[in-house]
Amino acid sequence: MSALVRFLTRKRAGGLAQRDVQVAGDRVIFGRATDNDAYLSDPRVAPYQAAIEARANGVFVESRGGAEITLNGGLIEQAWLKPGDVLGIGPYDVLLIEPPEDRTLAVTVELVRPMGDDMQKLVARSRLGLERTGLSRRVYSWALALLVLALFLIWPVATFFNPARAPDDDLAKNVAWRADLPWNSGQISFAHQPIAQQCNRCHQTPFVMVRDEACTACHEAIQHHADPKKFRFAALTDDRCEHCHKEHNGVTQITLRDQAFCADCHGRFRDKAPASALLSASDFRNDHPEFRPTVAVDPASGRFARISLAAPPRPKENSGLIFPHDKHLRPGGVRGPDRMEALDCGACHAPAPGGALMAPVTMEVHCQRCHELAFEPLSRGRRLQHGNVESVRRAIREYYSDVALRGGFADPTAPPVVRRRPIDKPLTQTEQREALAWAEARAQQAAEFVFTSKAVCGTCHQVAASGAGAERRYGVLAPRVAERWLPKGLFRHSAHATETCQRCHALDVTDPDKFQARVKDAVPLFAEAMGAVGGNEPVLAAMKTAAAALKDAPWSPEVMNAAIDVALVVATEELPAAPGLVRARRAAEDVIGALWSNESADILLPGIATCRQCHAGDSGMEWLRPNNRAASDCVTCHFFHTAGEGPMRPPPTAGAGPRVPGQFKGGGAAKDGSLKAIHSGMRNPPRQ
Repeated sequence: MSALVRFLTRKRAGGLAQRDVQVAGDRVIFGRATDNDAYLSDPRVAPYQAAIEARANGVFVESRGGAEITLNGGLIEQAWLKPGDVLGIGPYDVLLIEPPEDRTLAVTVELVRPMGDDMQKLVARSRLGLERTGLSRRVYSWALALLVLALFLIWPVATFFNPARAPDDDLAKNVAWRADLPWNSGQISFAHQPIAQQCNRCHQTPFVMVRDEACTACHEAIQHHADPKKFRFAALTDDRCEHCHKEHNGVTQITLRDQAFCADCHGRFRDKAPASALLSASDFRNDHPEFRPTVAVDPASGRFARISLAAPPRPKENSGLIFPHDKHLRPGGVRGPDRMEALDCGACHAPAPGGALMAPVTMEVHCQRCHELAFEPLSRGRRLQHGNVESVRRAIREYYSDVALRGGFADPTAPPVVRRRPIDKPLTQTEQREALAWAEARAQQAAEFVFTSKAVCGTCHQVAASGAGAERRYGVLAPRVAERWLPKGLFRHSAHATETCQRCHALDVTDPDKFQARVKDAVPLFAEAMGAVGGNEPVLAAMKTAAAALKDAPWSPEVMNAAIDVALVVATEELPAAPGLVRARRAAEDVIGALWSNESADILLPGIATCRQCHAGDSGMEWLRPNNRAASDCVTCHFFHTAGEGPMRPPPTAGAGPRVPGQFKGGGAAKDGSLKAIHSGMRNPPRQ
């Protein structure tokens, strides 16, 4: 896959020149830095300003590092694009066009706002100096001071207090330029753009700082960071909104990102609030507790609990779901309807639009193709619907009653009245009773197979049965999966799209008994595989680098990642079929198999050590961050205002309030045996 970037240049004679650049992959990054996919040399362009990516459901654009971009004239941070849309990146217009057949993405880039003459040319053309006017600098200084006073004080004040002026809501529509606009201290944030021309929405009293009442007039349901009745801290209850939210500082920045402000309380939290269950934290890199995801502990009652990932031993989850990752992620593939098929994480898990959430995993979309829910070998096309238990049981009984009364059912164990019958000969009452009795017995056998065997419902679900014979009933326990694994934190899969899934979602491979031994045994076989690679230099180089790290370096998360890299190369690359390589492939599959869980109870969420490989706390200076890790303050992963805590103003008297963290979807089997809707897949909170 590749993208096409077409640079357009208009000639003075009227012609149009173009230069095509091919970009590998389906993402193009625009900026002034020379390592960008689309290099824009104009100094008005940020080093890394925007990225356009072709995804499965369309083309997506987002700004980089807070840089400004526009879409069809409107300011945006991120958006979905369609052919014909025009992006403004500095002085350039970027037009999305229909890509050729061999491309996933195509754009044109044109400089539409050139800089013009430089300063030296402007100075050379200037012939008039202050000394030639006959006036002194003092006169000019006083004239300039009076002009500034008139334009920026007297006129704005007179305009503001003019009794004949229109209300502000109408003024923005009727007046092209307002006299008090020069008082604006900077560009307003993206979140407040809809009221950017209505200054009195925030500045309600002239020459008085913005009060909290102006903020809560719109943000009615805003919450305190903590319940002020439990935590009587002045920093939570007495400070104004403006202390943390600085407006007129650009389109992207409105929230104060001062980690010291958070650490002032949370660094010694147990000293301030000994009765609280919260743990102390002051810096992600050096002083932060292990993650505590919310997991199901009793799916029947719907009870969830927050459990620390601190090992050993690694905690388990009891969601009611039966699913082995290792069987579905075998490098050699799994048996599909027609052939062996190789699956990856993306076969079931995909980000929802926007990248903040994961789309739900459903039986109909992801599972039914292989797990067909068939119950009768003589009628493979007959499949059960995934859903209500009683509906499934009724469908089985109706099927066998129908074939019993119609006859011609090719089962040697069935009575003659079911297997063969003269055409158009009606059944006697005795024959009807015999046929229906067989149908009832056969339906009961089929229901027992469907609900209790490991071939149909029991493949993924826990099933309970009660009663006997025709009165036997089945209940299927619906899996309980947390709607948010980490209710106190934020995560975006789209920000980590360059990483493989197994980088984070794997077993705790730092355990020597589970992983290290397999890797150490595989290293010699990987060395043999290198000799079989031959002229495939990129693959050979990757294998050499990884194998050297595995052999000589002390065990660390980086060495673990090197082991995964070399194992994936050996297991998946199209390499020559040499004897040494065959053995290496088997060893690689064994290494990869150690990454995945063979039971759904394993919590495959990354611990804090995995995140610390890339995130280095609040250090903002590159030389202070080891291995160029990303600076990560508290606001990177946490909200300040938390839903469900005390509101900053009295809550409304009617209407449903905000969803409380810790509430989850999903339900157990109802009293009538019905199977409630299963909420599958992991959902993460959107980032604000």
